[in-house]
Amino acid sequence: MPTVEENEQRFEEMGFARVKSLAFNSGLPPDQLADAIRWVAKREEEERLRGIEERDREKEELQIDRQREISFETDSRRIAQNTLIVAWIAALASIVGIIVALLAWIFPRA
Repeated sequence: MPTVEENEQRFEEMGFARVKSLAFNSGLPPDQLADAIRWVAKREEEERLRGIEERDREKEELQIDRQREISFETDSRRIAQNTLIVAWIAALASIVGIIVALLAWIFPRA
């Protein structure tokens, strides 16, 4: 009678789909059936946990991407505000320059 480890090794060689099919269609000897069902349940649980981990990882990546977008939007808004301030300062400096030039033209120094 094979040990549990020997059965699991044989199941690994056969592959998940084949073992599952044989286990649930009475295609295995009775001494291997309980081991096969346990092995299949263990593999399904591992797959389920992998799926949960992958979904969690995807959620984390989405959150990181959203945080980057928010950071980029905030930086862009700050840059736009600073650019607007600089543009107003330049406009005011131009106006002051025009006024000084007009005054110099109207009241020339001899």
